[in-house]
Amino acid sequence: MARKGMVSRQKRPAIKRSGLNRRLLVLGGSLVLILGIILVSLLASGSLTKGPSGTSSAIAAPDFQLTTFEGNTYALSQDKGKVRVVFFMIAPY
Repeated sequence: MARKGMVSRQKRPAIKRSGLNRRLLVLGGSLVLILGIILVSLLASGSLTKGPSGTSSAIAAPDFQLTTFEGNTYALSQDKGKVRVVFFMIAPY
């Protein structure tokens, strides 16, 4: 019996996990860990960023010309040898 002013502690029922759930949790965690280790090792070795011959797998974009809003013409070949990100946006009119 609890004393006055003290809260009695009742035992909470233990959450029972079936053996199958525990096995699936361990298996899933192990799988994620193994795949993470493989991914990190591939990134560290450079296998994902290099082509089969050991060179970079970047592909040169074909040359094209655009007209700016000011009326100037820009050709991609003007910046040959430099890295450029080309972003095309569709604007509904």
